Amino acid sequence: MKKIEPMQQLKSICQKPEQERSKDSWLINNVFRKISIYITKMLLYTPISGNQATMLMTFVGLIAGLFFIFGNYYYSIMGALILLFSDILDCVDGEVARYRGSCSIAGRDYDHLSHLIVDSFLFVCLSFGVFHNINNIIPFIFGYSASLSFAFFAYIDRVIEKLSLIKEKGCKDKNIIAKKEKVKNFKSPFQNIKSKITNTFPIITTALLIGSIFNILYFILIIFGILFPFIFISRILILSRKMNLY
Repeated sequence: MKKIEPMQQLKSICQKPEQERSKDSWLINNVFRKISIYITKMLLYTPISGNQATMLMTFVGLIAGLFFIFGNYYYSIMGALILLFSDILDCVDGEVARYRGSCSIAGRDYDHLSHLIVDSFLFVCLSFGVFHNINNIIPFIFGYSASLSFAFFAYIDRVIEKLSLIKEKGCKDKNIIAKKEKVKNFKSPFQNIKSKITNTFPIITTALLIGSIFNILYFILIIFGILFPFIFISRILILSRKMNLY
C-alpha cells in the first residue's frame, strides 16, 4: 500500500496557503477543512483525481437536492446534512489535486460549474417542496428567480475573474489606464454580499439547514429569490465596466 505523509505534513501539502485561506469563510477554515483532510487521505490511497472528486461532490449535491422535493420535515434536514457533506467534498477535490500536482484552470472551471449546477438545482427542488406544503405557485416564482439569478451571476463572476487575470503589457494609452483605475475603484452596493455567497457556497447550505430545522424554508426561498436578482444586476454592472477595457 502506498505510504501517505503524516497528517500535519499532509495538511501543508494539500491545503491552501495561509494568505489564500484568509479569503474563505470561518466555516470552511475551521470546520470543513478539519474534516476534509481525513477524507482526502483516504482517497489518496486510490487513483481518484481531483476532477473525479469534484464529480463525486456534484453527485452528492444533486442527491441532496432531491430530498427537498418531498416537502417533508425530516427529509429536508437529511437533504441539508447531505449537502453539508457535499461542501466538505468541495474542499477534498482541491486537496487531492494539490497533492497530485494536477491543479489547473480547467479543474477550477469544472468546480465552478459543479457549484452552479448543484446550487441552481437546489432552489428548483426547494420550490417543489414548499409547493407541496402550501399548495401555491408562489414558491416557484421565488425558487426559479433564485435558481436562474444564481446561475447567471455565478457564471458572470467567473468571467469577471478571468478578465481580471488579463493584463495590459506595456500599455502607454492614458485612456486605458484611466479606465482600468475606474473599474478598479468601482464598488457595487451588492459586491460584498455577492463575494461572500459565491466564494463561500456553504452559506447557502447553512441557510437551508437552519430553514429545515426551524421549518422556515419558505422564508429562506423568498430571501434568496429576492436577493439573487439584485446581485445578478450588480454583476452585470461590474462586467460592463470591465468589458470597456477590451
